[in-house]
Amino acid sequence: MAEDESNKCQDEFGKGVEKGLRGEGWLEAVLDETIGTIVSGTKEWKSHIAGIHAGRQQQDPQGSKNVSEKHSGGGSSSYQSSNASSPSAGNSFGLLIGGAICAMVLFLMIIGISALRNGQMTLGAANNGMTVDSAKALIPAFLNRLYKNLNEGNPAAAGAMLSSELARDPQKLDYICRPFAYRAHYVEAVVGRTDGDFQARTHVLFKPMEERIYVLHFRIVRGKFILADVSGADGDWLQLKRAIALDLGRKFAYAAKAGRKDILREITTPSLALSKLSDPEYQYRLEKMGEVSQEQVDVKSSHGLKLNVNFYSQRGTLCQDEWSFLVDNVRGEDKIVSWDFKPIVGCYSLFKSYSSTEDPNLDSYTLERFGIKAAATETVEQPVPE
Repeated sequence: MAEDESNKCQDEFGKGVEKGLRGEGWLEAVLDETIGTIVSGTKEWKSHIAGIHAGRQQQDPQGSKNVSEKHSGGGSSSYQSSNASSPSAGNSFGLLIGGAICAMVLFLMIIGISALRNGQMTLGAANNGMTVDSAKALIPAFLNRLYKNLNEGNPAAAGAMLSSELARDPQKLDYICRPFAYRAHYVEAVVGRTDGDFQARTHVLFKPMEERIYVLHFRIVRGKFILADVSGADGDWLQLKRAIALDLGRKFAYAAKAGRKDILREITTPSLALSKLSDPEYQYRLEKMGEVSQEQVDVKSSHGLKLNVNFYSQRGTLCQDEWSFLVDNVRGEDKIVSWDFKPIVGCYSLFKSYSSTEDPNLDSYTLERFGIKAAATETVEQPVPE
């Protein structure tokens, strides 16, 4: 076995000498010198590199043994001599450019190998060994402590949980939790970011019935999980919710025009009254209703936060009717909890009063969403008269 290994080493040494005599193999030699302390090569590899050096020495006895110096442009390199076998100035410039590119590749290889050896390579939210699932497990208990301290007017007790910038910003701390007013909170989702941070999309309820939504930014600093910042609800979070709410509003309007009571009941809460739709004046406007336009969805505070949907439907040449809806998440489903269908100014019927219709359990739905008390008592409306 030892004899076979010795023969292999001799063969590799011979191949290396041939490369060195041809002026080749310098990149392999530089790679060995650069990362040899990081990745130890085999005996055959070391013999091959020794052969390259030996061949280079036979080709240029006066040259330096340091291959990297020969290609750095310094000293009395054989590549800078003026004899007939030396490359031209143009070729020397090309070699310098090639050397620079190779050096960059080597630099990236060194970084990658070093990171792998130290187990520090990360991807996205897996920074410092923390995964999204790990963050989800940590955040609930973290927020329970944080809200308790802030609600008691004691931000200093929460200081170790916060970044230094956030701990010094009383306005942001009050935005997170107004002292002595906290009722409940819940985290809708935890998202890992490519920079290693985590975002918790959070709902919080204050007395008497004020709901806020914001994004809490967590990160790991010196091995410690902290709250770094807070920001308003971002577009990514609300974009899908807005689209769902608008779809529900449009579906309500067209189902009302078509007389599809089954669809109306499917997308509304059971205790939301729909009887006004059978009013002759409403029926007349629904019959003349054209396509909807000028759609808009925003967040509105009404017994907690709701998505407020507004759009218009054309009626004849001059008149329009305005549709308005409030959409809430009720027991895990998005439902319409308030609706309105009224003509714009100048198209009103004389002596007709218009007002929105709301589910009587809006407070209860919000409290239930935060887990504060049992579900609202539902009053199922009688079927709409034919």
